[in-house]
Amino acid sequence: MRREYENRRRGSGTRWLAAAMLLSLLLAACQSGATGGERPAAQSYAPVPSVSVGPSAEPKPQLASRSLNERAEASDVKWVYMTWPLRSDLAATLYPDRDEERISQLIGWIEAARPIEGAGLASPIKDHSMAVNVELQDGRLIVVRPAWRCTTTKFEMGNVNLRCEDAFDRVVIEDHASESSRVETVFAESSQLYRFIDEDYKVWMPPVQKYEYPEKLKPGTAFAVSGHGSRSQSATVTLSKGDAVLWTGKSDVRDGEWKVEGKLPDALASGKDYSLKIQTDEGGTTVYPDVE
Repeated sequence: MRREYENRRRGSGTRWLAAAMLLSLLLAACQSGATGGERPAAQSYAPVPSVSVGPSAEPKPQLASRSLNERAEASDVKWVYMTWPLRSDLAATLYPDRDEERISQLIGWIEAARPIEGAGLASPIKDHSMAVNVELQDGRLIVVRPAWRCTTTKFEMGNVNLRCEDAFDRVVIEDHASESSRVETVFAESSQLYRFIDEDYKVWMPPVQKYEYPEKLKPGTAFAVSGHGSRSQSATVTLSKGDAVLWTGKSDVRDGEWKVEGKLPDALASGKDYSLKIQTDEGGTTVYPDVE
């Protein structure tokens, strides 16, 4: 990643009092009129979405005010997780009981992100952008995505092709209040957040297997179904044959981990028409083990 720095040197004369006063006035005038330029964005190597839209669709830059609407602490956090384009069973989840130091660091990066005007930037289309989500106990949600730079190509028929790339070191911070209708959106500069969403999350949030279950079952023997990285309060597993429910087990979830254990009836007939339904607050899945 390219970094550019600007070094400024100022000299001053002190031989005569009049010259010193004049030089001080000139320096004050220069400082009051100086403006800081925004560092040019390097081209991202992230996947580039291309979307065809109607003639009226243009990216709408938003003005930044501050990074966070209200200060957040690690103890306020329910969990931290990644969304799209990852499948939900690939990245681990951070929990305050287990990952307080990392959550505090992430919140610190969000608060330290430098708000910028956002000229030339666009908020990503949610289903086409990686994001890190900080969900708080009171329902508040802070979402950080890489910002986009978009170009448009207009065609004779009036359609517009919109092509967007990640803007280097630029992010969009969305602060969703517990009331879903209120959202504050801020463009900001943060190399830490940009790198975290692009690649570094893999160190803190390595891949996990969302569900573990047996592919084969034997009558009269014990079996277990477990889950990892869950954002639920509980998990329920149901064993069925056709429409008939044969067994149900439930487990509380602790820091994303849960395990439901059971035992098959001795007289269970062998066959392939059995199902294990796994259900959590996030949804679930159904698998079809063989009974030998």
